[in-house]
Amino acid sequence: MTNLSTRQDFLRFHNGDRAPLQFAPAEYDARLKGLRAIMD
Repeated sequence: MTNLSTRQDFLRFHNGDRAPLQFAPAEYDARLKGLRAIMD
């Protein structure tokens, strides 16, 4: 029987392997730099 004193706080689920990134790391850096410039 599970009660509040024995219940786990978090459950971990494995959803498979990570998908490859859509763009090169340099492209992500350029996009982030552009977004940060807009937010300033």
